Parts: sequence; structure tokens; C-alpha cells
Amino acid sequence: MSLAAGSRDAHAPVLSFNLATVWLGFGDKKRTLDELERTLAGDSQMMPWRGHGAIFDALRSEPRFVALMKRLNFAK
Repeated sequence: MSLAAGSRDAHAPVLSFNLATVWLGFGDKKRTLDELERTLAGDSQMMPWRGHGAIFDALRSEPRFVALMKRLNFAK
């Protein structure tokens, strides 16, 4: 099956990291953290970028986020 430029296969997996950013956009910190934990569990190459991006500043005081940062050796 060929996909036109810009289209997306409805059966293609959505990366947990991408879902995390969507949930964060909706203001749902719990679901955001759930997806970030799934991303880490899946050994995603996107996780290191999470520690440095301002997009996740709203989570920096969340204990679950702090724990994720420590697991990635980003804790201060």
C-alpha cells in the first residue's frame, strides 16, 4: 500500500513520546507522565531530549518527573 505525501497509516504506532507532548498540551500531567514512563520503558531514543526541552518545564516540580530525570542522570 502506498501512502500519499503527508498522510499517515491509521495502523502505524504512535510514539509514547509524541503522545506525552499531546497530553501535556491538554494540561493532563498524569497522562503525560504515564507516556513518558512508557517511553523510558521502551528505551526510546527520544527520552534524552526530554530532559533539556523547555516544553516540559510545567512538569519539573512533579515527583514522577523528577524520578524520571534521575533515572536518565539529568537530576541536578
